[in-house]
Amino acid sequence: MRLHQFLLFSALLVAFSAMGQKKPTAQKPWFDAIEIHQGNRLFTWETHQVSVNKSQQLAFEFDRSKETYQFKIFPRKPFYHFAILPSEVFKIKDSVLFVNDEYYSFKLSFNDLINDKNLELYFEWQQDSLGPKKTVALPLIAVATTTADFYPSSNELFLGEIQRFELESTQHENLVMDGLWQTGEDFNYRLAMEDDKHYIFIEPKKTGERVFQVALPVHRPVLDSLGQLSYELPAVTKTFAVKSSRFPFVRMVEREVIRDPNQIVKVEVTLENNRYVKLNQVYRVEASEVANSPIIAELLPLRRLSNDKILCEFRPLNNHSINRGFLYVKDGTNLLFLTNIDIRPKPSLKKVLLLKNGSDWSQELNVKPGERFTLRVEGGFLKTATFLFPELTQFKDDTTQVADNVRLFHLQAPITIEQSRVNVIMNGEASSIDIQIQEHQTPRPLDFIEVDYGVGLINIATINQPILFPRTVSDVVIRFDRKKIDAAEQFYGKQHIRVRVRMEDKNGALIETATLGPFWGCPDESALRYAFYATANCRLDEIRINDFLNRKTTVVQEWGRIEITFEHVSTSYATEGYSKRIVIYNQRRATFDVDVSIPAGLFVQKIGADQDLASLTGISFAMVAQFSFYRKNEIQQVLPYKIGAGFLAQNTFNFQPDATRDLGLVILGSVYPVKTGRKISFPLYVGGGYFLQEGKFFVLVGPGIRITL
Repeated sequence: MRLHQFLLFSALLVAFSAMGQKKPTAQKPWFDAIEIHQGNRLFTWETHQVSVNKSQQLAFEFDRSKETYQFKIFPRKPFYHFAILPSEVFKIKDSVLFVNDEYYSFKLSFNDLINDKNLELYFEWQQDSLGPKKTVALPLIAVATTTADFYPSSNELFLGEIQRFELESTQHENLVMDGLWQTGEDFNYRLAMEDDKHYIFIEPKKTGERVFQVALPVHRPVLDSLGQLSYELPAVTKTFAVKSSRFPFVRMVEREVIRDPNQIVKVEVTLENNRYVKLNQVYRVEASEVANSPIIAELLPLRRLSNDKILCEFRPLNNHSINRGFLYVKDGTNLLFLTNIDIRPKPSLKKVLLLKNGSDWSQELNVKPGERFTLRVEGGFLKTATFLFPELTQFKDDTTQVADNVRLFHLQAPITIEQSRVNVIMNGEASSIDIQIQEHQTPRPLDFIEVDYGVGLINIATINQPILFPRTVSDVVIRFDRKKIDAAEQFYGKQHIRVRVRMEDKNGALIETATLGPFWGCPDESALRYAFYATANCRLDEIRINDFLNRKTTVVQEWGRIEITFEHVSTSYATEGYSKRIVIYNQRRATFDVDVSIPAGLFVQKIGADQDLASLTGISFAMVAQFSFYRKNEIQQVLPYKIGAGFLAQNTFNFQPDATRDLGLVILGSVYPVKTGRKISFPLYVGGGYFLQEGKFFVLVGPGIRITL
């Protein structure tokens, strides 16, 4: 049953089960239709939609791992912008085209449909030129057209013998060849690759006519006899006539010995007892029952043991695999019995590489606690070597990546690992591979630093604007909140921090500059890795910046500024660190200065019942001590008025004979332009005072010329 039959059958089942039930309202998709074309095959969202893990996916078939498909997307309405986002699982063969104002068309060439599990396509679209860009996903599932079988030349099998049959398949790469023995009632079997070919190895367990049945596992799903997705091929069934062994079979207790190709090393093995075996006699172990066949090993029985076994000395001379057939033990040319054992060459190491997320393969074998990584071991005869990683967590190996010259291991260093070095054990012996455990030392955002400039400790991460402090800054205290450096399972380790201080007056002139540190901020005792950090140089007490300055923060007067920059020491990290700058201003609400003004054309009205309405005076002279006021929450922005008191010399520069001159004590308010930096301005005065010579109070209003000293 093909894919479209399966989907039609599934749709009917869903329709019948939903009868009598109210259909929930579904949100309309952003498209009207989706088509996938490959040759003369067509897959559409309407007819080839399947549910996988409660997610709707568009299914399509493939014959080869690398295939090219044409996609057609019919939108509900055209987009201003529509594009497919790149991915590692495919290559975009041509650009997206909007055909006939009807559908978007493009071609994708998939790199590896068997091994690439996540086939989601991501599209970026924009409804109009002013609207935001959005991203939508189209989930896909690839359905393989895999078939496989094997064809024995004879239906005879013998007890104790393992027969190998080559598998023929339309998609060999989709078969899961894990190399593990599977146990059944009548047969044991395993699926494995040898010499780049796919085999099934069968070992009979009972005599007589026996039916062998196996459902071969696959990486990508296929359709079973009911038209449903399955990760097993339809069962292959064979009938065998299982007979007793043709020769006596004597089992070795050991299943494997390791042979050193460079020298002959004797190995002790244990053989099941056989009355025909003579002690202290050397037997030839050959690969065939034919006389003078290639010699594999020599066997020397030493003594019979109390457990009905024989202790022997075994001298391996060549390699042998149990899968390739029996070993023939001969006395000269006479065959005594059959046995079997794996003789493996001693593995050799040439190169070891390590891969972490987001990086390339490296010969530096350094990992951090909690870090997952892949170890690539290159050498010779590695396929059957056993590797142990003490203290490391090993994940299930990908058996497709097992070969004689390369082995890949997926590992993780536990968070609580104590060793600083892990030696890899190969075949029970220490190897030359040492994995170094390095403590975390990654730049953390500077949210663990607190400062106190006179209002208590404040986290610098919360300071996002200049600080206006209304008093003199007596000192600035810096503290590391050590509890924040390492989170529950997010480790940063020791933080190497440098502090730069710069002080300026209100005009920007430099007062003092200094570099403090660097200092080490370390996680506290509650951190999981605290016991493994070197804490000898950690800063535990507060940092007072006045301890490092020649001129203290108290010299910064009104509207002067203290700029403090916190930054990671870049040489201590492999990645770029963080920096944070805060600025503290010595804020004032008011300031005091002395102004010399030349009021001109003042209207001065003396206070008294018999006083006539005053006329405009001539040019006078005023010296006034005034207070200026600043805008709230703004830096050195003066309000356009002043209030002060001082002296007014009336008509000082009026040289007319009848001019009235007098000296008065005045309280003046002035309104003037707010543009800063002017030495001469033209304010408007209003106020009052007392003439000393005439002894009268007066009020005044009028313009003037102000000179700022």
